[in-house]
Amino acid sequence: MMTNRYMYRGKNPNTDCFVYGNLLTPTGADRVQAMIMVSAHDAETDAYVETSYVVDPSTLGQCTTLADINDRYIYEGDILKVSEDDGECVGLFLVKYGECGGIPSAHTSSIGFVGFYLEALDSNELRQDPLYWLGAYSCVVIGNVHDNPELAGCAL
Repeated sequence: MMTNRYMYRGKNPNTDCFVYGNLLTPTGADRVQAMIMVSAHDAETDAYVETSYVVDPSTLGQCTTLADINDRYIYEGDILKVSEDDGECVGLFLVKYGECGGIPSAHTSSIGFVGFYLEALDSNELRQDPLYWLGAYSCVVIGNVHDNPELAGCAL
């Protein structure tokens, strides 16, 4: 179970590797720089040591708190492969955050939501709500838009 539902990841430009932790919001003149703070337990002193890393703001993604079939947390920007129990691929999806949905209703112009959703990469006829796919199918993270833009069919 996830204890911090506001965990983020971003790529450190010096190492080109993702850093996972808490997002620090800079104040002052340099508001474009993003930082992630990582906490680690020091066994010798029995204390937590916090280290901050600069990350590329274009690679920031929040954790959805949901996990794939390998118990790997799913982040905004991940690419999921959704399969039937027999292994047949249903589709590839990009994990996004924002406004989605939109079912015409007699009471309002549409019924949708703001939050994490799945954008189908190979069809626009598929549902967008992640709980539907994660509950009924096998979902596995196969990459992300920053390391594998070819999977998403886009150049970021």
